[in-house]
Amino acid sequence: MGKREWEHACSRLAASQYGCIERAQALKLGVSKGAIQRKLTTGSWLWLRPNVFALAGSPNSWHRQLMAATLWAGPGSALSHRTAARLWGLDGFDASAIELTSLRRLRPVESTDLIHRVRSVRLLQIKIRQGLPVTSPERTLLDLAVTQSKDRTEQLLDELLRQKGVTLRQLAIHLARHRTRRGWKILRQLVRERSQGQAPLESKLEQLLYSLIKESGLPPPQRQLRVATQSGTVRLDLAYPKQMLAIEADGHRYHSSRQAWQYDLSRASELTALGWRLLRFTWEDVHRRPEVILDHVDRALAIPSPAYSTGR
Repeated sequence: MGKREWEHACSRLAASQYGCIERAQALKLGVSKGAIQRKLTTGSWLWLRPNVFALAGSPNSWHRQLMAATLWAGPGSALSHRTAARLWGLDGFDASAIELTSLRRLRPVESTDLIHRVRSVRLLQIKIRQGLPVTSPERTLLDLAVTQSKDRTEQLLDELLRQKGVTLRQLAIHLARHRTRRGWKILRQLVRERSQGQAPLESKLEQLLYSLIKESGLPPPQRQLRVATQSGTVRLDLAYPKQMLAIEADGHRYHSSRQAWQYDLSRASELTALGWRLLRFTWEDVHRRPEVILDHVDRALAIPSPAYSTGR
């Protein structure tokens, strides 16, 4: 293969790998060791990690750093823990560190590297996400349960369920296979609660409201309670059934159209007719006036209410 041919081949491969190419890949494409050195000397290729290079001009992105890390780690390795969480779209994880889990015994190259080791590729459950090898959502969640609080693990579980990134069945199967893992008991309890009818919250705003109330010391509300009304069954975001107090996350979805607005008014009227009291809170309330939310809930819980009824 001539120089022009292998240069095109390397460019095509690097384009599919966020601008990265690994030494063994280049040699397989017909690039000599001397040609690799010349590329590095002239700055056509940039050294990223041992035996991993980037083509000059490729964007210096987070994804390029991740690809370089996985090429360096080699087969039997995957991005994991907080890095995997970010790739699966979970909130609250930054790009400051790169976490990898590998079958190999690796020493960190960068100060931000965090390396975990497993003894079996079965434990990795490698998936491809955005072109990168990453631990599966269920494996990622179990890894995170070791370092995160129970409340935070619960938030992450609900977020994955909302995104349909994982199902309760998939999690139950995974947990049944990995009973000795740390974090297993906490996650098993949360999965059992969801399987027994404690539905995951449907929006980020609902999750924030629930966490705010729960962490304040007030009694935690029931989530996604179904209530039968004259026109059909409605589902309350958060509720205290015995006090007949409903708490609604008033997000933009309620005001996206006149039809949605009218439905919301009719729904509130039917619930009020049944004896339910409604508190509604917005994003601005949660972020700017959390103490007002807690005061309203606390005072509403203290008011005597009619006998509990869901109309069923």
